[in-house]
Amino acid sequence: MNSKSLISSLFIIGFIASNSAFAHGGNKVERMLKRYDTNKDGKIEQAEIKAALAKGFTKLDKNANGSIDLEEFKERRKMRNRGNPEKRFAHLDKNGDKLLSKDEFIITRPFIERLDANKDGILTQDELEKMGKGRR
Repeated sequence: MNSKSLISSLFIIGFIASNSAFAHGGNKVERMLKRYDTNKDGKIEQAEIKAALAKGFTKLDKNANGSIDLEEFKERRKMRNRGNPEKRFAHLDKNGDKLLSKDEFIITRPFIERLDANKDGILTQDELEKMGKGRR
C-alpha cells in the first residue's frame, strides 16, 4: 500500500471511529456493526461504508451545494481537534479545485484493503476486532 492509500485509510478509520463505537467505549465492535451493518448480516461491506461516508459528506456540506469547501471541512476538523485541516483537505482534493466532491470524500477501497484479512471486500467481526485492538 502506498503512502497516499495509507493516509486515506487512516482518514476513513478516523472518520468512522469519531462517529461510531470507538468514540463511546463499551463493546466497540458490536456498536460499530450495529451502526454500519445496515443489512444485519454481521459484516460491513464497501456499500455500507460508502453509505456512512455519504451521510457524513451531507453533514459537512452545510450550504448543500454538493461539495465541501475548506471552511466546511475545517469546522468539522476543529470540532474533533485533529491534525492539519489544510493538509488533509489538499490530500483529498484530487483535482485541485479547492472543493471536495462526494467522490473525493468517499474513499473506501484502501480502507477495506488494509483491514480485510481474507481480501473478500468485506469487513467481518473478527477483522473489526483486530482493528479495535490495534487502536488501544
